[in-house]
Amino acid sequence: MTTKFTAVIPALCVLTFSTSAFAGRPLATEDAGVNDKGTCQLEAWVDRGTDLHHTHVAPACGLIDGLELGLEVDAPSHTSIDAHDILAALKWAPEYLTWQGWRFGAKAAIAGEKAAGDSDRH
Repeated sequence: MTTKFTAVIPALCVLTFSTSAFAGRPLATEDAGVNDKGTCQLEAWVDRGTDLHHTHVAPACGLIDGLELGLEVDAPSHTSIDAHDILAALKWAPEYLTWQGWRFGAKAAIAGEKAAGDSDRH
């Protein structure tokens, strides 16, 4: 067998036997880019599955150059028994922490969860 042929077989198996998927938010990844001072952005997306439907809204604003304040709210559909989540975060990634096209930074966050039918945040 040629090298090209042996590389194609596993790829075809993965494509054939995988389930369908849709693009969405990256799996707990974070980019080190931050909004400039006075600039804001709004991200929104929906997670859908067999038994779930969550709407996410995530505004973020640059407080000063290199420092961003963000908020993320996760609201399940009204028929869901999943919890509502909220997260507030500060992301610090100053320009001087850039090296060969890579930018480094840090993120600190606090999160809360409200169980379905519960009036208190945990």
